[in-house]
Amino acid sequence: MVKKGQVTVFIIAGILIIVAIALIFVFKDAVISGLSGERDVQSQLNIQMQGITNVVSDCVDEKSVELVERLSLSGAVLNPLQVKHYYSKEISILCKKIGDTCYNVIPSSESIEKDIEGYMVEHLASCIDIFGFESGDLEVHSGEFSLDATINRNSILYEIDYPVTLTLGTSERVKETFVKGYKTSFGEILNVVKDVVEGESLGEFDYIEYSVDNPKYWIELRDTADTKVYKVVSGNEELRNEKESDLYRIVCCLVI
Repeated sequence: MVKKGQVTVFIIAGILIIVAIALIFVFKDAVISGLSGERDVQSQLNIQMQGITNVVSDCVDEKSVELVERLSLSGAVLNPLQVKHYYSKEISILCKKIGDTCYNVIPSSESIEKDIEGYMVEHLASCIDIFGFESGDLEVHSGEFSLDATINRNSILYEIDYPVTLTLGTSERVKETFVKGYKTSFGEILNVVKDVVEGESLGEFDYIEYSVDNPKYWIELRDTADTKVYKVVSGNEELRNEKESDLYRIVCCLVI
């Protein structure tokens, strides 16, 4: 009886092993297919997120061109309170002469960065369209938009907080922040402009001597009866021939 019972147990165990092996073969393809399908979905989400990143990057470039040109031609102030009309352009007064003293009123870099942030938040909305990436079961969701701008010597760096979530079935891809650098000589020229304005506030600024000591920069002075207009660009010939947005004009010492 004992031996017969043992044989029965072995038979049952063998049957269970055979069934288990059979189930593995039956469901193997389904498991592999499921894993492959998940990889395909994640790959699709990654491709779409890269497309959105490219849209944000292109939009930042487009609006930065407009921004830097506007800043450059107005003396770094987007909405100047005091301006001089010069050849049909409004140029902000950066050094205001009262009596024999020229007072430096150029905004700080932090103030200019805040103006840049406000301008870009307002204008990026017109060209960042991420919902065009929705198709079929792919859903696009976004959160609040904000950004920080930092003026560097040869670029403006944007850190954009813009949570974007892509959902496809039970899978999702999330990106919280987009970082984009816009290459421009604006920061470098801004430092020269500060030197010009500081020089004028201390007395007569010798732009020829400054240009000799700093051959990388090219400074022009257009002096009228009551106004000094400086034009500052890079002394590098290649940069000098770049688009108008790389020019930086300021008004200095308007007599009132």
